[in-house]
Amino acid sequence: MQPGGYPLHDPGEVINTMKAIALAHGLGSTAKANNAVILRKDPATGKTKEIDVKLKKIMDRKAPDVQLYANDILFVPDSTTKRILGHAATAALSITTGLAIIKGSQ
Repeated sequence: MQPGGYPLHDPGEVINTMKAIALAHGLGSTAKANNAVILRKDPATGKTKEIDVKLKKIMDRKAPDVQLYANDILFVPDSTTKRILGHAATAALSITTGLAIIKGSQ
């Protein structure tokens, strides 16, 4: 996933959560898709409200997609646990591979 701003070039262009994810090149492997939120500022009060978005359900076609509006922010949190487990698995694989190479050359 490539976080960033993706401005709409055509004022009449409609963008939804799936298109936003596509523009960001998909979700990362550690993304918490069912904990995503849209941050939307209420023009009347100026306060930002959070709208829960179950991206996993939307991607599985079990929930309708959600339209985004000007200045909306689609925030998909990262799972620290998934990231740590991923690094640990990579390290374990590297160590195992290194041992296999050392053992094979003796």
